[in-house]
Amino acid sequence: PSKIIIVEGVTALFDAIAPSLDLSFFLGADEELQFTRRVARDVHERGYSLQQVTENFEHIKAAYDLFIKPTQQRADIHAQIQPDQKYVLTQIGAAYQILLERVLQRMVPTND
Repeated sequence: PSKIIIVEGVTALFDAIAPSLDLSFFLGADEELQFTRRVARDVHERGYSLQQVTENFEHIKAAYDLFIKPTQQRADIHAQIQPDQKYVLTQIGAAYQILLERVLQRMVPTND
């Protein structure tokens, strides 16, 4: 049987890893949603000021745009997080279905 290995993280689609993946999935979010969630977490849970969160976000966003965002073109499947998570769950379900089909194709011998 084929092994399934799930690689997760912001660097999963970098050049050193991406070519060895059978199926890749990029899960993104628009900038407004990223910032809103960061404010909710950092201000309310971590005690940062809004100014600290804003300054930190500017640095993180610049690094994301430079290093992470370009890797999304290597992904087989793209999904954007929406305030309604049902859409994203549907996309993730579709990705797993594609992965399962690819694994099953490898397990069935061909007559070639």
